[in-house]
Amino acid sequence: MESSESKKKGQTSIRKGKVYPSGIRMAAVRDYLSGMSRKSVAEKYCLPDASILSHWKRTFVEKSNRKEDLRMKGKVKKPSRLLTESESDLLKRIRELERELRECRKELDASKEEARIASLRALISETMVDVAEEEFDIDIRKKFGSR
Repeated sequence: MESSESKKKGQTSIRKGKVYPSGIRMAAVRDYLSGMSRKSVAEKYCLPDASILSHWKRTFVEKSNRKEDLRMKGKVKKPSRLLTESESDLLKRIRELERELRECRKELDASKEEARIASLRALISETMVDVAEEEFDIDIRKKFGSR
């Protein structure tokens, strides 16, 4: 009685079939993708319905594509092997040196920019003095050694 009452209220029960291990599902999809017919794959793996392979195929391909996309974006790290203590210390030192190198490059870039600005200011000043000397016919620069 409860099931008919729940169906009247708009609730449906979801019936799930047998759950197959992921290894079997992947093997069946591989066989299907290699060219075997759905019917022969279903018979080989004792599947009740061959159409389930289409669902597994979509799931398997989508998951592998997502993993590949994430790996390309660098979001999934490849499993790393265990490092010895000396290798770990060396990696820490390398990271530290790389950080220091980045800081030094920033400082160098800032110094180059300051030098460029100072050079431009000196050029502007000299040009202003040259123009003033020509326009007003006066000597602005001090001449050393003459009395």
